[in-house]
Amino acid sequence: EGITSYLSKTIHDFMNLFSHKKEPEEFFLLDAIISSKRLVSVFSKEKIIFLNRQDINVKMVGYQSELIQALLIVINNSIDAAREQGVSAVINIDIKELNNNVHINIEDNGGGISEEILKDVFNPYFTTKHESQGTGLGLYILKMIIEKSMSGSIEIFNKNSGVNCEMIIPKNLGDIEIV
Repeated sequence: EGITSYLSKTIHDFMNLFSHKKEPEEFFLLDAIISSKRLVSVFSKEKIIFLNRQDINVKMVGYQSELIQALLIVINNSIDAAREQGVSAVINIDIKELNNNVHINIEDNGGGISEEILKDVFNPYFTTKHESQGTGLGLYILKMIIEKSMSGSIEIFNKNSGVNCEMIIPKNLGDIEIV
């Protein structure tokens, strides 16, 4: 029942993604990451290894469900890329707090993205997958969530044997004082 309730809330939140009526809430970043990992483990048949290095348990004021959606987009893309490479996905999530912002780096081992298409990955309907497997909207929606809804920035670049997705998000998007 917990997963069904959560998914229902996520669908509702997604439908209201750019609504001006939504209210920021206080939450711990680690809780959003744990929720994302739990959802991935429910739907993924393969074992995914997460190597987390959280320096601090950052408290935020913002849109937790939207952050979870953003994390799910990145994580699921990483899983797909690893599968295409024929390897088990290894996803590293690093968190840093700097100047009232949270820096979330998600690095995978999925082989990277060709440099000539890297500049296009955030364009709507751009996909490298067969059309039956992808719409080309995931990274576009990710960019909209991070930049428009959460007033942050996002960059994707190749690093080591995969892709690094760096999201920089303000710690406080509301009028609530973080204690």
